[in-house]
Amino acid sequence: MGIFNGFWEKDEFYYGKAPFVLQYIFNVGLGVSQFLNTLLGGDQDESISSRLARCQLDPNASKNAKKAAAFVDWVFGKNHCINALEFNCTRQKEIIHWSSTVDYPVPPAPKNKF
Repeated sequence: MGIFNGFWEKDEFYYGKAPFVLQYIFNVGLGVSQFLNTLLGGDQDESISSRLARCQLDPNASKNAKKAAAFVDWVFGKNHCINALEFNCTRQKEIIHWSSTVDYPVPPAPKNKF
């Protein structure tokens, strides 16, 4: 249970179907997250939540990164970081690494049933 409790994780925000003001706040928040991640030496296209999710999955990640992930999950709701994990972002563009050298592969695309 977080302060926002998953409010911003609704599909309507990702598909641009939210009310104008809420969509604007979501877009600005995502941009700020990506900007802060870049300032902290991360991939410019990855949010801090996604980067912290990789730390949660890495047993060798620093304790401070794991504490930061727990705090973000507390603020935005249970499993926020894991739900925000972007599989297409890797450590290749990171300048400062918070997790080990393991990159998590992109899951295979679902096969067409046709």
